[in-house]
Amino acid sequence: LDAGLGKLRWRYETGGWVTASPVISNNILYAGSYDGFFYALATKDGNLIWRYRTDGRIAVGARVAGDLAFVGSSDNYLYAIDIKRGELAWRYHAGGDILATPAVAAGTVYVGSVDRKFYALNAATGQLNWTFQGGYAFESSPVVADGVVYVGANDGRLYALRAQDGHPVWDYKAKGPIRSAPVVWGQLVFVGSDDGYLYGLDRQTGALVWSYRTGGAIVAGPTVADGKLYVGSTDRRLHAFSLGER
Repeated sequence: LDAGLGKLRWRYETGGWVTASPVISNNILYAGSYDGFFYALATKDGNLIWRYRTDGRIAVGARVAGDLAFVGSSDNYLYAIDIKRGELAWRYHAGGDILATPAVAAGTVYVGSVDRKFYALNAATGQLNWTFQGGYAFESSPVVADGVVYVGANDGRLYALRAQDGHPVWDYKAKGPIRSAPVVWGQLVFVGSDDGYLYGLDRQTGALVWSYRTGGAIVAGPTVADGKLYVGSTDRRLHAFSLGER
């Protein structure tokens, strides 16, 4: 769509639902579909550059780092796809569906699975670095900041894990599953929960700084732009908060 006018410029039809946000890198758009394919399209005109087929539905977004795109599928695999050739670099088999967008930092890719495990893999080879056992499924997309990985789980906890080895730093218990992706801002980490609350936590200690209750579940991750925090809810409202200084 034209960002200023909202007019359609092009569209591309896949063979299934597209439920996750695409990612754009070097004028190429990458997105997965319920048809099991991972697509690379030219942002200018939507022309197909290549597509790669997995053995399950792709319901989550991808992460691009260097020459690789990382994306999970309902076939229990995390895929690393060479974006120049549209070919498999490696794949790693988890114990369940991967329903979260991975994070990549310092040569490591981080992702959780519905098998209740959170994985850290070598981004170049797919070799397992470490795993963390959670209390329930991981459907939250992680974020990495200053050597700490923050990720929510369906046991209602936001976990802070040491990125190097997965050692728990702290965890905070909400009143419902955390499928929302956390976001770090200054010394705070923000995350939503199915309990309807948006939480602001001290990212060093996990202590609650403030919370705000919406009228529905918060499934999508909040975002920060121009000194404001935005988050959507199933109450059909977009909520905005002024953050002030970091």
